[in-house]
Amino acid sequence: MTALKKLAIDTNRYLKLLNENGSCHRWELLFVIDYWTVVFHRLQEFTMERPAGIRHLLKMIIWCIKPIIEGLTGSRIKAGSSIGPGFVVFNSFGVTMSSTTVIGENCTIYSGVFVAHKANDKNSGVPVIGNGVVLMSGCKVLGGVSVGDYAVIGANSVVLTDVPSATIATGVPAKRFTQIKGVREASHVRN
Repeated sequence: MTALKKLAIDTNRYLKLLNENGSCHRWELLFVIDYWTVVFHRLQEFTMERPAGIRHLLKMIIWCIKPIIEGLTGSRIKAGSSIGPGFVVFNSFGVTMSSTTVIGENCTIYSGVFVAHKANDKNSGVPVIGNGVVLMSGCKVLGGVSVGDYAVIGANSVVLTDVPSATIATGVPAKRFTQIKGVREASHVRN
């Protein structure tokens, strides 16, 4: 799926979630700073899909606007992150993801989330996040762990081991797993 198709799905999901608490029109997303985190990541993906000559020109443009976007949004999602469609970020300040992170479809991320390899050990691998996962504020998902579909990682939790599907993981390190009964799309969970 192309970056522009993913962005269209991201946009529709943003509108759906924002309309749960009131009316939000498509043009109003231009003023939602968290949305720009997703747009900028999709722009990086779009650049990587282009032929070599155009890609190099677009990379130079991205390098020029990157400090502005990262400064405004307070987030840093590195180019190369594989993020599925339906990606939503709320309160984007402090969101950081490494360049090899893999995230599934319809995932929701809140402020201060860190998804990367362990400290300075790049050989530890990076997390693989399943579909419909919710990463609550301040949580850290570190190393070569897998987070199952429709899991919820609690606020300020530190995930160092695999998390089963349809569970809530909490703690530092996250050891408490609570099964979610009657799982449907867990991305509706809001602060």
